[in-house]
Amino acid sequence: MDFWQQMRGALDRGVDTSRDLFNKAKDRAQDLSRSGILRFEKMQLEDQLQKELARLGHSVYDLLNEGNEPVTLESGDVRRIYEEISRLRESIQTKEREIGRAREAEGEPEV
Repeated sequence: MDFWQQMRGALDRGVDTSRDLFNKAKDRAQDLSRSGILRFEKMQLEDQLQKELARLGHSVYDLLNEGNEPVTLESGDVRRIYEEISRLRESIQTKEREIGRAREAEGEPEV
């Protein structure tokens, strides 16, 4: 094999190695962005949960001020708000599991 064939072989191997590294870096960036998106979605759910908890508090407070009957799950909008709070809590738990799986796939330590 002459010098130029050896050089070409070395350059080809270098290009292949660079391509492999680039693809791995691209995959890692996509994984990290997935984890970030999931954390952002979880934060949005937590914000919604806080708003619903505040709505529940206001609704119960208003019902108590009316003072006509005891406040129960069947009073006013209490059941509907309660069910939305339950749904949000389940969604947050699901999102936490998704985040855990994404972190595990990324090799990121638990926080």
